[in-house]
Amino acid sequence: MYQKKKVLVIDDDEDINKYLETKFKLNNYDIRCTDNTESFLKELVTFKPNLILVDLNLNGKNGFGYKIIETVRKKMGPELIIIIMSRRNNHEDIIKGLEDGANDYITKPLDEVILFSKIKLFLGQEINPEEELAFYSVPKGDNDFEFHVPLKVKRISETGMTLFSSALMAKETLIILEGALANIISPQGAVKFVVKDVTIDKRQNGFLIEIEFDPDEHSAVIRNVRKLLLKVAPMTEEDLHKL
Repeated sequence: MYQKKKVLVIDDDEDINKYLETKFKLNNYDIRCTDNTESFLKELVTFKPNLILVDLNLNGKNGFGYKIIETVRKKMGPELIIIIMSRRNNHEDIIKGLEDGANDYITKPLDEVILFSKIKLFLGQEINPEEELAFYSVPKGDNDFEFHVPLKVKRISETGMTLFSSALMAKETLIILEGALANIISPQGAVKFVVKDVTIDKRQNGFLIEIEFDPDEHSAVIRNVRKLLLKVAPMTEEDLHKL
């Protein structure tokens, strides 16, 4: 028997809640909207949602949504999907939300296509190909996740490199670089890195991922990068994209 996916919302904006109720019902979801912590926690237990949407600024308290995310993640475990929706769109807010346990972050004003494409991906539902977007769940805690993300090389030197991604990654995320460049700089044809920093690239509507080479772990990579840089003329950004 088919069961509708359940979505629980906490947002103190009455207009947002009415909008979400209308849109989710039209898309065949079972939705409950709350505007305070008490009713939200009650619905969390009785309604048993598959996914929750959390605003960060609630009842006049800036960033109170972070506390809700931490509490829900500790009590409900890693299975429940948590998505932040907020007008706060700076780098620090996004990273903090992901580090506190959220699976993703959507900025207001809400884009209906982005909202439902992400929700369908998280809940394993079929997506209209015309609406499919590049976004990925971020690994959290001790869970094992694997996803493939297209990356573009923006800069490379003996100390590290900058990659462009349309998907957000949190700092300390482990990535395995594969492809033409990896075949050149790594004897194994693939190399592991940890994301050192992430910044928003508003011009290209994506994120700049900073990778730093470890002298001990990446000694062979550093040698091969040095050889690559000595062998070729100064590379333009277009040249890097071909790697």
